[in-house]
Amino acid sequence: MDDEQSQHPRSDADVDTPQGGTDPTPAEDAATPATEGIAEESGDHSAWMRPAVGEERRTSEIVGALAPESTETEDLPDEPIDVFEDTAPVTPDEAETADGSTEEPNPLHAAAAIGAAAAQRRLCEPDSSGAHAARPGSRPMAWLPWLAGALVAALVAFAVVHSLTDKPVVVITPTPTPSATTPPAVTEADLLTAKDAEAITPKQGWTVASTLSRLTPTSPKVICQPNTTGQPNPTITRQRTLTTTSTRGLAALHQVDNFASVADASKAFEARATNLAACDNEPLWIHSNTAVGNAGDAARLVTVARQDDIAEYHTVLLLRTGTTVHALDVTQANQPAPAANVLNSAAAAVNRQCARSTGRCATQPKVAEAIPAATEPMGWLSISDIPRVSPRAGLWTVTDASNVVAPGSECENMTLASVAGPTQREQRTYQMTQDNAAPRTYGMDEVLFTFKDARQAAQFANTLASNLKNCPSRLATAKVSESAQVTSSVGRKKVAGATLLVQQSLGGTETARFRTGVAVVDNKVIYLVNNPSTSYDLGSAKFQQVTVRAAQRATQLP
Repeated sequence: MDDEQSQHPRSDADVDTPQGGTDPTPAEDAATPATEGIAEESGDHSAWMRPAVGEERRTSEIVGALAPESTETEDLPDEPIDVFEDTAPVTPDEAETADGSTEEPNPLHAAAAIGAAAAQRRLCEPDSSGAHAARPGSRPMAWLPWLAGALVAALVAFAVVHSLTDKPVVVITPTPTPSATTPPAVTEADLLTAKDAEAITPKQGWTVASTLSRLTPTSPKVICQPNTTGQPNPTITRQRTLTTTSTRGLAALHQVDNFASVADASKAFEARATNLAACDNEPLWIHSNTAVGNAGDAARLVTVARQDDIAEYHTVLLLRTGTTVHALDVTQANQPAPAANVLNSAAAAVNRQCARSTGRCATQPKVAEAIPAATEPMGWLSISDIPRVSPRAGLWTVTDASNVVAPGSECENMTLASVAGPTQREQRTYQMTQDNAAPRTYGMDEVLFTFKDARQAAQFANTLASNLKNCPSRLATAKVSESAQVTSSVGRKKVAGATLLVQQSLGGTETARFRTGVAVVDNKVIYLVNNPSTSYDLGSAKFQQVTVRAAQRATQLP
């Protein structure tokens, strides 16, 4: 358009409307440029629709001249013909992206939309009465010239814009909003801190000694955790050691492993819990077991002792929360760190991390004394249930269960292999090895009797304990001492029994010594016979612990 047209766009009232049903003359067309109707539709795009130089006639006349004349008129329908199937043209300013943002106008799309709008308006323009009257003398398919004119105008506009910009048409694709980076399930911040360790034992000068993000064969290891094949590998591992100024050697090792899935973490946890329950990869003594509640998805807490010149106690917590497994090993000389304190200390670290591993936290952890987790074969003492005698030496070994052949202490006043009453009886024998101080035959027999019911079992246990205690009245060579009652209410059943030391004179200065223990739980009776010497002996206190542990294990029989 010229400058005057650009500054003064024509209103709807100025548009030339065919009157009297006749086609406009070429002279009228020359006075009204073909782009005026388009400029009315969108003044922002008027420059795109400028006709080619020298174009004097409407495109509709050129197309119409080529069409054959008809002697019959064609009535237009009462309603306007919508060649776009009721879909309103969308101008470039109305185009929006999928996310609601407005795109840059596309010249080709804009021109096509404007041309189509002009063609549709001219085709459907009402007469002065507001009705779409039929136009006398109109040719068949009279709307084709207008549509052709719109398409030609669109192509001309695209050619002009393309020649001016000399750039390809660019379709702008909305940039997706970047998602927040998922934080790692485990970081160094999730490890035990010196402040967390104050909950174990306060005012001990807790200090972080080392922090590792990758373990090597020489890295510190949680006790009772040998290398186990066939287990899932963690995707992230972090480990930290903390030391103190305590004269008791108080220290802590915290290791956190994250796995690819909850299933992998569960499998790894169960394997580690099994290792901790047995704790037999080196000569260790299971001192106690603690049940854990309200802490993670699964947890085990066990205290073991490495029996060196100075006993080194390890209180070990295993805890799984979602895809992550925590292991905290707190060591101290001569006495173990309190299990509840160890759990509370670990809870602080677990609660910082649990949400990222989609697991339960440890908001209100609690502990209770419990029977050690079952080991194979169930129902019997494990070699880690029996303490060493000599520091730094000795390894317990054990035979499979078999028929009863144990002779006892000769004070039982019954034959263990054939006494009436039990419905089942078996025996296992434990032998001390790798200790030069141990007598050659030093060991322990465990005999397990099963009865029809708890009443018969209690009667048998009372008879056996009474026979042992009253042995000197029957045998002049016998002597009984260190009698003690043992009880325990830990676990599902109550344990009751007694221990005592039996000595049999063999003539001269030679004496045979036997530590005996009788315990009853439910319909089971456990009888232990150990043969110490004057210089190689577990002692009364430890033997009582073993007797109670044997009864507790018996409750784990299937």
